[in-house]
Amino acid sequence: MTDKVTNLSLKENIILMGVLVSAFAIRIYYFVMTLHQPLWWDELCYGSLAKNIVYHSWDGLAFIVHESALRPLLFSYAWAALIKIGAGEIFSKIILVLLPSILNVFLVYLIAKEIFNKRIGIISAIIYAVLWMNLFYSLRFLVHMFEMSFFLGSLYFFIIYLKENNFKHFFIAMILISITTLIRYQAGILLGVYLIVLIFSKKLFLNKFKFWLAGITGLIPLIIFFCINLYKSGELFPALSMNPMGTSSFEFGVLSMIPFFLQNIFLIAFCVGLPLLLLNMFIDRRKLEEQLTLIFALVFFLSFLIFYIRAAEDRWLFEILAVLVIVAGYGIDCCAIQLEKFIGEGKGKVMGALFIIFILAVGVYGQVSHADELIKNKKDTYVSMREVFNFIRLNSPSNSVVAGYGIEPYVIYYGERKYIGLTTNETDVELIPQADLLVVHAFNPHPQYLMDYYLNNEDKLMPVYAGYENAQPAAIVYVERVE
Repeated sequence: MTDKVTNLSLKENIILMGVLVSAFAIRIYYFVMTLHQPLWWDELCYGSLAKNIVYHSWDGLAFIVHESALRPLLFSYAWAALIKIGAGEIFSKIILVLLPSILNVFLVYLIAKEIFNKRIGIISAIIYAVLWMNLFYSLRFLVHMFEMSFFLGSLYFFIIYLKENNFKHFFIAMILISITTLIRYQAGILLGVYLIVLIFSKKLFLNKFKFWLAGITGLIPLIIFFCINLYKSGELFPALSMNPMGTSSFEFGVLSMIPFFLQNIFLIAFCVGLPLLLLNMFIDRRKLEEQLTLIFALVFFLSFLIFYIRAAEDRWLFEILAVLVIVAGYGIDCCAIQLEKFIGEGKGKVMGALFIIFILAVGVYGQVSHADELIKNKKDTYVSMREVFNFIRLNSPSNSVVAGYGIEPYVIYYGERKYIGLTTNETDVELIPQADLLVVHAFNPHPQYLMDYYLNNEDKLMPVYAGYENAQPAAIVYVERVE
C-alpha cells in the first residue's frame, strides 16, 4: 500500500512538473512573438511613474500627480528599481510579468490541493495555465501577474492557517495581502473575506496576543501607506475619493464575464461544480472553512464590481479567476468520480482518467485558440504612437515641449520630454504655440478647437514624421514652419 501511494504521488508530481513546463513553454512562445509590441495606455502610465521615480523629470506635472494619487505605486517602484540597475523593458517584463505568471499556476495548484486534493489541484492548474486571460496578460506590462503572485500566496497561507491554526501562517497571509493591496487597491477586498471567514470559523482569536501580533505586523505595509497619505494629503486613502466609474444602476452585466473567461466546456464544468460544491459544504463540513473562503472571495469581488464600481473590464476580475478554475476543476473531478463508480473497478479508473483528459484537451484547445487570435491581432496596436514618440526622443533637444491631446504617458515613457496636455477646454488653443512640437493622432476623438487650429494654420505647420497603422498615417508630428 505504501509503495502504491508513493508511486501515485510520484506520478502526480511528474504531471505537475509537465504542467509547469508546458505553461512556461507556451508563454515563452508568445513572449518571443510579442517581444517588441507597443505598450498600451495603462502600461505606459505605470512605466511613466517608474521613470519619474528614477529621474524626477516630471515632478509636479498634472499627469504624474493624478496617476500617483489614483494608482498604487508598488509595481512602479519595482519597475523603477530595475530601471535603476540598467534593466531594459524586456528583462523587466520577464521579472515582473512572465515569471510571476508561471508562479501563479503553481500557487493555484497548491490552493486547490489544500482545499480538495492533488488531482483537482492539477486539473485547476492546467485550466489556469491556459486561460486566455492569463496568456494574453502574461505578455502585457501590467500589474496583474505581479499582483496575483502575492494575492494567491496570501490565499494559500490563509487556508493553511485555517487548517493548522499556526499564527506564523496568518502573519504571512496578512503581509502578502497588504503588499498585494499596494500593487492593486481592489485586492484589499480579500481582507474582508478573511474577516468574515475568521468570524464564521471562530478563529478570530482576539484574546490571544500572538493573533494580534501576527495581524498587526502583517498589516504594517498598509499602516505605513495610510500614514504617508495622511501626512501628504490629509486623507487616509485619496484614491477612494475619486469617483468610481460606471452607471448609476447596478451592473449585473459583470456576471457575463464568467462565460467570457471560461468559454464553453470549462463554463459547463464550473456550472456543474458550483452547485455540487455548495451542496457538499452542507454534507461534508471537514473543509467547510477553506471552501467558504473560495465562495466568499467570489461573492465579495463580484459584488464590489456590480454594486460599487458598477462596471467592469475583463482584467478587473483577475482576483476571481483562480476561484472559477478551481470550482471548474472540482466539477470535472466530480463527473469523473461518478463515471468511475458507474463503470466499476478497473475500467472505471481508466475511463475516469480518459474523461478528464478529453475535457481538458477540448477546453485547452479552445482557450489557446482564442488567446492566439487575440495576441496576434493586438500585438502591433499603437505601434504608430511608439514610433512617433521614439522619433521625438531621438530627434529633438532634451528641453523640447510637446503639445497634444491624450499623449501624456507617451511623451514621458517613450519621448522622455515635457508636455502640454491639451484638454477639451477651448482656451487651451492658446497653449499650443508655447510647444516646440504638436502631435495629432487618430486614437481618440480630438476636441474641435484642436482640429480647427490645425486646419487654420496648415500653412504654418510642417509635418516632420508620421507613424502608420495598417499602412495608414495614425500619428503625425508637426513643427512650426520656418520661413
